[in-house]
Amino acid sequence: MISNKLKVFERNRYFYGKLLTAEDFITEQIYFNDKRRLLNNMLFGSGVVTGMSVVKADDQSIAVDSGFALDSSGREIIVSEPKVIKVNELNGYSSFIRSHTDYTTAYLCIEYDEKQSQPIHSIAKTVLDDENEGPEYNRITEGYSLYITDEEPEKFMCESENLALKRKILISDGINVSIICPSIVREGEEFILETQVNKVNTEKNITIDFDLRLELFTAENSNNFTGKNIVHISYDQCDSSDSETIVIRTKLKAMGSSGRKGIIRADHIHAAFGKRKSAAYPVQIEVDIAENRANSIIKMLRKQQTDNTDNNEKLYIAKLELFVSPQYYILESVEDLPFCQAVPTAVDMRSFQIRSEFICPPSENKTVSHMIPPANQPVVNTGTAYVLIPEKARKGNIYYSNNIPHGLGTGVVFINAGYVDDKKIIFEESSLLNNNFSYSIIVDEDSGTFSVAVRINSDIKKTNLKFCWTASRFPDMGNSERKIEINPSVRYAGRYETVRFDVSHPDGKVWKNGELEWSVHPDNGGQITSSGIFTAFDIPGFYEIRVKSIAEPDLNATAFLVVQ
Repeated sequence: MISNKLKVFERNRYFYGKLLTAEDFITEQIYFNDKRRLLNNMLFGSGVVTGMSVVKADDQSIAVDSGFALDSSGREIIVSEPKVIKVNELNGYSSFIRSHTDYTTAYLCIEYDEKQSQPIHSIAKTVLDDENEGPEYNRITEGYSLYITDEEPEKFMCESENLALKRKILISDGINVSIICPSIVREGEEFILETQVNKVNTEKNITIDFDLRLELFTAENSNNFTGKNIVHISYDQCDSSDSETIVIRTKLKAMGSSGRKGIIRADHIHAAFGKRKSAAYPVQIEVDIAENRANSIIKMLRKQQTDNTDNNEKLYIAKLELFVSPQYYILESVEDLPFCQAVPTAVDMRSFQIRSEFICPPSENKTVSHMIPPANQPVVNTGTAYVLIPEKARKGNIYYSNNIPHGLGTGVVFINAGYVDDKKIIFEESSLLNNNFSYSIIVDEDSGTFSVAVRINSDIKKTNLKFCWTASRFPDMGNSERKIEINPSVRYAGRYETVRFDVSHPDGKVWKNGELEWSVHPDNGGQITSSGIFTAFDIPGFYEIRVKSIAEPDLNATAFLVVQ
């Protein structure tokens, strides 16, 4: 990786009679390359400029779209054409598989790469040129390389308002613990510190216990306003549930004056994974206390750009959820740009400006048409689900899939699931054709989700059971129950995109302003107006849209939105 250190540029000077050598032409290339890359880095930063989206091609492969990106040294990375590649063929997979089993997370990274091409014979080579006995090369081809890693960046920009600091305080087989907080806070400001416990091994129970020692901060509901405090963080999971992330939020208040640094120190860290115990070294995070946070963030970013002499920041283009073993692996899901490493282009900024300035709620008398299924015809959705059977599964044990949104909203929905056995799909809910296990479907009408439950009928080896499911909802026929629905029930939106949700009225009327209350869960994905107009933030993910009548709170509905 080249250095971004500011330097004095030196270019070639030409004059009549000058004898040009290869070194002169190389100097010419270095001058223009380094200057262009410096401008790229200082003006635009690093990240994906356009394209380069990553999707799941099948259970073994990913597809990377063509695109353009800038690395942390200002070098251009171009993927000229789409590429499909198996996960186990990526650089870094062999070392990754040696340290991971079961459900785990890997990150797909891309980096600049160049290779010499077009070998030719050099007539100028002498006998004394022992260091380079082979042919010379006529061209240098600029390209890229893909690799996977389990390392996350130390800092990231996914939060909508804060430049966040993230520190991993414990990494072990089965658990990752991280602390996330703003890097800059205002004096007297309250803010949230998050402790994330990422469980990645379903066979082990987790217990974690440590102290947060605070300097120039105080915790909520504390009577200690001297600038020092201790917060005890503990978590005890006594069941064998699937992989999950537990978030513990602690409200803190900055007690120091501007210009000082507050300290958050994780101390006395102890963790247990089943019968195995582990400990970690203390981790300290420094947080700047400022009078104006926005100005301080800008100053800090500018200082980071000029001071960062050896920038080796990775460019993460996808997050891969995998089920791995020494013999095989299954690609569960793919998430684009997990750490929001994207460079906003002029088109992006102009588009956002237009949406912000000119998109307004439609008038109440405007007619909006929707696709309505024919009478008495069901609304259908399909997908796949997985249930992990651990190594020590015994007869009579029950295992569950994750909660899966079926996309048809709340209420009564019929789910039919079939077990995928090689190239066959067996639709049954008993053990008639399979003596090893039986399964059932559990539907949660209130949340619009379901899960697959598998009961073990005989001792089987560790495996990952795959199910194909179909969800159906029949329109109400003659049901006089008062209810409302959000149309459409499932929407897709891009980052910063604005979409509109409409709500049916139980009496067939048009809702007036102020009669409905809208909300987004979680609320960091975007904002929604009282007219049902949702504007996405720069945080891809799965969000729940809720609405209820202010006059009749029992009239409520739910929809789902995916920000890509």
